[in-house]
Amino acid sequence: MNDYKKEYLDNKEKIAKCLSDAQKFFEENGFEHEAGVIGDNLKSLEKGEFSIAVVGEFSNGKSTFLNALMGEKILPSYTNETTATVNFLRHKSAAKEGEAGEVFFKNGTSEKIYDTTLNTISKYVSTESDIDVAKRVDHLDLYLDSKFLEGNVTLVDTPGLNGMAEGHREITMEQIERSGAGIFMFNANQPGKRSDFEFLSALCKNVKSVLLLLNRIDEVSEKELDSVIDRLKENYKKVYPDIKTIPELWPVAAYPALIARSKQDDFSYRGRKGGFTDEEKKDFEEKSRMEAFEDRLWKFLTQGEKAKQELLSPISKLIEQLSNVYKNIDIQLNVLNGAADDSSIKEQILELENTISGLNDRIAEQTKDIKKAVNEAEEDFYNEINVEVDRFGDRYLKQIDTFENIDEIEPEYVQKKLERIADGAYENYCRQIRLIAVENTADITAELEKTLSANMDIKIDSSFEIPSIEVGLEEFDKVCDDYKKKIEEQEQAVDAAQDDVIAARKAERKKKALEKQLDAAKASREDFERNFDMFMPAVDKHYEPKTEKTGWWIFKKKKVVYEEVTNTKDRDEYIKRQEEIREEYNKEIKDLKNQLSGIADEDIAGQEQVLRRKIKKEEELKTRLESYQKEFAENMKKKYSDALNKLKKNLKWQLEDVKHEYIKDVKKEFKNRCDIHVNTMEQLISQSVRAKLDTKKKELEILNNRLNDAVKEKESSINKLKVQQEGVRKRLQTAHDLKFEIDSIRVDRIEEQDI
Repeated sequence: MNDYKKEYLDNKEKIAKCLSDAQKFFEENGFEHEAGVIGDNLKSLEKGEFSIAVVGEFSNGKSTFLNALMGEKILPSYTNETTATVNFLRHKSAAKEGEAGEVFFKNGTSEKIYDTTLNTISKYVSTESDIDVAKRVDHLDLYLDSKFLEGNVTLVDTPGLNGMAEGHREITMEQIERSGAGIFMFNANQPGKRSDFEFLSALCKNVKSVLLLLNRIDEVSEKELDSVIDRLKENYKKVYPDIKTIPELWPVAAYPALIARSKQDDFSYRGRKGGFTDEEKKDFEEKSRMEAFEDRLWKFLTQGEKAKQELLSPISKLIEQLSNVYKNIDIQLNVLNGAADDSSIKEQILELENTISGLNDRIAEQTKDIKKAVNEAEEDFYNEINVEVDRFGDRYLKQIDTFENIDEIEPEYVQKKLERIADGAYENYCRQIRLIAVENTADITAELEKTLSANMDIKIDSSFEIPSIEVGLEEFDKVCDDYKKKIEEQEQAVDAAQDDVIAARKAERKKKALEKQLDAAKASREDFERNFDMFMPAVDKHYEPKTEKTGWWIFKKKKVVYEEVTNTKDRDEYIKRQEEIREEYNKEIKDLKNQLSGIADEDIAGQEQVLRRKIKKEEELKTRLESYQKEFAENMKKKYSDALNKLKKNLKWQLEDVKHEYIKDVKKEFKNRCDIHVNTMEQLISQSVRAKLDTKKKELEILNNRLNDAVKEKESSINKLKVQQEGVRKRLQTAHDLKFEIDSIRVDRIEEQDI
């Protein structure tokens, strides 16, 4: 667990123990009202959650980042440009019946789901769903098995900015404003688009709890990262030249962090699938920079203004309660110890009676003042609505005359503008109501805040309809399609003719090359024949000695004679080799002749002429199509102009009716809310003053009782009160120590960076 989160939860546990101890003490000593108030504060403290809203385009890796925070691939990648709902990711312990999630519909009903597969979730979050998600589904809760979500942590997955459907921008803005921290995500591969900056600029005007996240830094080199950050700031500056700063920007790589933290081993990363060692995962975690960002996030969540107030509020209320009880006990002890005689007690009784009477008068007076103040705020609302609607109407009437294109006329434009006027006026009214409530009561109840926080959802029944222009588009499309089909067929014919010409030229080149090879082969053979005899070896003739014997056998004598010997071996081998060479020449010449006989004579000139005719026909078809389209466009332009002029007239006379209808509906809805606000604040005043009345009446009752106390009961009462007072004192000291400890926490704020 993060150190900042642990420290916060430890402080929260200390406060809860302090409250529980005080509640038990009050219950045991008969302070039932005080014990009940502490019980309510304890429940509010325990319900407190860490809410983190994440916003960005769907391609920036939102789902991967959320999974990396949770340390496991739990959430499927269902978020896309058509997401229509806000999705709350909570710990599985928040599920009431072990369900995987719950869908909350705008009509107030809900439906449990029992798996978090892509198909199931898409059914309730996608604008492409069969159930019209944008109109029917309010939000989706998913209950997940994640240590990160323990301790009442909620991740809010908002609709993506790109392809954002109608109303999603407002939904996303509202969720970030309600959350303890907002994370606005950029993509390092595409550092900031105009739509990002427009939303961020509007967001920063309303909240100061946004951290910027530059995800996917592992997809750029470390050397490039600084230039990517600089480029993001430069792009922002180009869109908003007057802006000097942006919130803190933190570079991270969510995907390698997810690999490092997950127990699964089926991730593909940088050409590998699974099998990553512990050392590699450690390196992934370090280079992802996720730990540094999470540390910063938790510091803000646990030490920000909101978190500090959530801890201070219950302990401050407890100190006030304990102090009041201590004073009441002190009054009783003074009476019992004789610090005040009978006459002084009677004077105190009279003073208390006057105080009680004054408090009753105060209820009536404050109620009257509240009604007057609310009426003034109501009147301001009506005046602002009337003035701003008329001002918008005058501007829009002038704007209508400047329209040159029907696309400039957005059917929902007037609805949006009127809604913004009503929301702006209502926000001003709510600010006044909050001031009235703070000035007249001790606290703003959740019931009142819920009513104030809800935007006015007024829809115009009659919307501007853009008439269709009868220009014969079906016939136009048919004719164009026919032309395009013919052009396509002709293009294919041209391609075929071009292929024929290319093939003919290729065959001609090949034929000429073969003819050259054939001529060369014949020349080589002739040269061979001419030189055949020239290099033929001569026949080798020589005489070898031979001994012969002559005479009779006794008188035989040896005689040497020379015999002629002829050797034709070299000549024979030469002739054999030359025959082989002659055969090779003959074979080569025969092969070349065969190849030439297989190549037909091509009429290249004729084929080129055919190609030119086909190209000319293709150009004629294109010219005729362009001429038809131009003629049609001119005709449509005239009809379009007539329709636009007619539409402008219709818009002008419809505008007054729409304005009147909208103001009427707004006032009707607004009046209901005003009545609720007055009644709620009357109850707040009554509760606040009644509590003081009860205290004073109790004091009065005590004084009256003490006047009649018997002496024998006096000592017992004093001892009992002293024990109670000491118990209150100890708990008051503990509460003060805790408050001092919380007060000493330095409030963390998100820094602004120069751009």
